[in-house]
Amino acid sequence: MQKIGVYIILLVIGTVIGASIMYYVPINQTPSTREQVKVTIQGIDYKVSDSVLEIELLNDVPEKNLEGKVIVSQDENQWTCDVTWHYTGLGVAEVICDSINETQNFRITYIENNPKATYLDRNIEWNEVSQTFTFMETEQLTISKVEFGSAATQINATVMNTGTSDVVVNAVTVSGSGVTGSSIASTIIAKGTTVEVPITVTTGAWSAGKAYNVELLSTKGNKFTYTGTA
Repeated sequence: MQKIGVYIILLVIGTVIGASIMYYVPINQTPSTREQVKVTIQGIDYKVSDSVLEIELLNDVPEKNLEGKVIVSQDENQWTCDVTWHYTGLGVAEVICDSINETQNFRITYIENNPKATYLDRNIEWNEVSQTFTFMETEQLTISKVEFGSAATQINATVMNTGTSDVVVNAVTVSGSGVTGSSIASTIIAKGTTVEVPITVTTGAWSAGKAYNVELLSTKGNKFTYTGTA
């Protein structure tokens, strides 16, 4: 009888342990890919006029909402922005970086908010993702207006620099009725500024009512054009 009692006790203990193991394993098994979180930085665009860095982020598991923070850092400076996705897969963070140096590298970091609270017991593939970027310096001038002066040899162009670098304009071509030559003084147009650029017609003269094409040439060989009527 004593042996039978021992066997019964061992059987009960073994049953309890086995049930605990069976319960424990499913809870802690490796999560599926659909449960994982993965964030990728897709691209950046810097708006000079607003000092806003637009960062496009991809949520590779679009059926999962994500909510986190984007941090842009450069040397000792740091700028932050909150960003949220709602099942779309793509998110855009707009970070105001009013003192960022466009000639130096900077780092973009995304950090998911409270991942353990949001994705409890799940494998967070990338809780934090960082990537270093370098600004692509671009020359971009916009000629917003051309005014024809009181003298038929004078033209004044209003030029705005919307690119990420200063632009040096050292040549101009004015083409149209009666004009075969023109000149301009070498002019530096700083990024984010708008300046008035005087142009002189050196051969011929413009005529009222006629259309003229003004083409500015930078020292890097980029051309910026505008057509106006005298």
